[in-house]
Amino acid sequence: MRCVVVAAGDVDPRDRALLEGASPVIAADAGALALLAWGIRPDHLIGDLDSLDGETVERLRQQGTAVHQRAREKDESDTELAVELALSFAPTRLVILGALGGSRIDHELASVLLLADPRLRGHDVRIVRGAATLRALHAPGTLTLEAPPGSTVTLLPVGGDASGVTTRG
Repeated sequence: MRCVVVAAGDVDPRDRALLEGASPVIAADAGALALLAWGIRPDHLIGDLDSLDGETVERLRQQGTAVHQRAREKDESDTELAVELALSFAPTRLVILGALGGSRIDHELASVLLLADPRLRGHDVRIVRGAATLRALHAPGTLTLEAPPGSTVTLLPVGGDASGVTTRG
């Protein structure tokens, strides 16, 4: 089962295709706006909901979206809350859209660093925007990346040295 979380950053029009067949679709606060612009109602809406007006939240609730409102004063970003909710459904793959770009560089950095969270070890979690995909490998482990010839692949260690890294192709 592929689950999709949509955050409040930039989404690429090509990202919409990733929602087909996804279950559940989770909006992290204003990520609901991108979904609504695409004519898609999220299955779940989570966050402090400070970026949505009350009418939108109530309309989604009445249409069947499960609304999980959290306190504004919290330690997690809305995207982190959405990822935690997504993992409770035990997806085989979790795709995060809208995690990059937008007006808040702090939210973008938090989303990218979320991939390195040890709680995600063993889960197939990726951030996607258009042709760009970000993934994390939690050591020890292996990760297979498949891309067409000529694609750019960047390997960045986070939180210390990386050893035993090999590439092929």
